Amino acid sequence: LSLSLSPMSTAEVVSAVQQLKAESEKDACNYDACKNLIAKLKISFTKFPGFLVRSAAEQPSPDQVLLVRDTLEYAALLAVRMKDFAAFDANVAQVKAYYTDFRGIIPNSQKEYLIIGLNLLRQLAQHSIARFHTELELIPAEEQRNVWIRHPIQLEQYLMEGAYSRVWASRADVPHPLYAVFVEELMSAVREEFAECAEKSYERLSLAAARKMLLFDNDAELRPFAASRSWVEENGYFVFQRDSNVQVGVPA
Repeated sequence: LSLSLSPMSTAEVVSAVQQLKAESEKDACNYDACKNLIAKLKISFTKFPGFLVRSAAEQPSPDQVLLVRDTLEYAALLAVRMKDFAAFDANVAQVKAYYTDFRGIIPNSQKEYLIIGLNLLRQLAQHSIARFHTELELIPAEEQRNVWIRHPIQLEQYLMEGAYSRVWASRADVPHPLYAVFVEELMSAVREEFAECAEKSYERLSLAAARKMLLFDNDAELRPFAASRSWVEENGYFVFQRDSNVQVGVPA
């Protein structure tokens, strides 16, 4: 789908948002088509009064506000599917204004706490614990008990306890499939830290010990990770090249 980047009429905007919704909800989503639609829509939204920033001088149309919010939500969720985390961050930053400044103009979104929950997981995946708590403080206490927010709160507790096996196991009990994307990102970062620690602590490590430490289910999952770090496999062990002067502890 090819679109020129010029503003659309209101009717064309409505049609494009409907196309974006239909395409983004497909299992085999056409990502390029969705990205083109989002870019086209954002160009058109700049002509809407109060786009992104509510102003007393400009009274936005509820219908227009709803179109913008829906588009930003679809864009944020699509970005997670694509693992385009920079795009996710940008769209979340924009849509949050529609959850606060524009509240009361349009009905609350059913996707609001799904997206806020994903944003909390994003902070955990980046090890941005301070930012996680800052974002959490913005959520009303009664909403922190809903399933979308409760899951990242529980995950953060597991991290603080060092219960990494429970973090990894949580991917099987997520409130939405997109949550698993950030759980996997979080575990990838944890594994890299554990692997670096192992390289500095041991001359060699058995496959069984490495699999247990890195929380892989089997050797078929472990070997590509080991290869990515240039580990040499010999007789059931991984052999590391390390600085013999460096000694650090390995996480349990």
